[in-house]
Amino acid sequence: MHLSGNYFQYNGQPSAIWGLFFAEVELPPDRRRMGSPEYATQYNRLTHRHFLQQAGWQEPLAFEAEIVSDRVLSDEEVGEIYDWLFHEKTFQRLAFLSDEYDGVYLNCVFHAVEEIRGGVNGKYGAVGFKVAVLCDAPWGWEDGEAVYEAPQLGTQMTFHNPSAYKGYLYPEVTIQTGSQGGDLLLQNITDGNRQTKFTGISAAPHTLTLLPETLEVRSSLSTEPVYDAFNKNFFRLLPGLNRFSVTGDVQKLTLQYRIARLI
Repeated sequence: MHLSGNYFQYNGQPSAIWGLFFAEVELPPDRRRMGSPEYATQYNRLTHRHFLQQAGWQEPLAFEAEIVSDRVLSDEEVGEIYDWLFHEKTFQRLAFLSDEYDGVYLNCVFHAVEEIRGGVNGKYGAVGFKVAVLCDAPWGWEDGEAVYEAPQLGTQMTFHNPSAYKGYLYPEVTIQTGSQGGDLLLQNITDGNRQTKFTGISAAPHTLTLLPETLEVRSSLSTEPVYDAFNKNFFRLLPGLNRFSVTGDVQKLTLQYRIARLI
């Protein structure tokens, strides 16, 4: 991983406060590029051929690293770093101040910490840390947003899904309606004309939000029985180019998504 020499942000806090940067990052030799699927085959004794099956993806990205400072750290600073970097109980965002990884981040935790001690400018003490890093996926992430407004809305719409993960992408969908109400339909033509549909929406401008990660559907109108009006198909996108349509009283459509990026 080309992270050596880079400052970073973790959980929204910049490492430059303590002069910390990645000095060395080590992956096992067989995992220099993360995100490849693991495959299994099934043998057909009639044709004497093996058929390819995708068994699953690799284990989450994990690596060892050295994080060092450009100065000797005081005991107070070491305590601050431990509180910031090493005491998290949930995955937090790690972003790199690097052109190569601009916009790409990892969700990770740091553990197995060992202090590195040395001398800088005539002072001796803690100058960094050896750590193990555990992530939530075999790849990094990149956030994106696609916004469609009139005259884009209609039956000839496109979205390109460049994710390294070759399964479905389920974006968070926000629909701003007009004052007519009625039925709303999102149809992914590329995905066998699969429909995401709302029936009998209130005739008042409001916002519908589909949250596939938590399987929620929300309306900005407190009186809108929105889940009952929903056909329970969350909008999804195939890898590559998707052609889809939007019909009904839709004034604005926003897709917010997170795609997999190989590290």
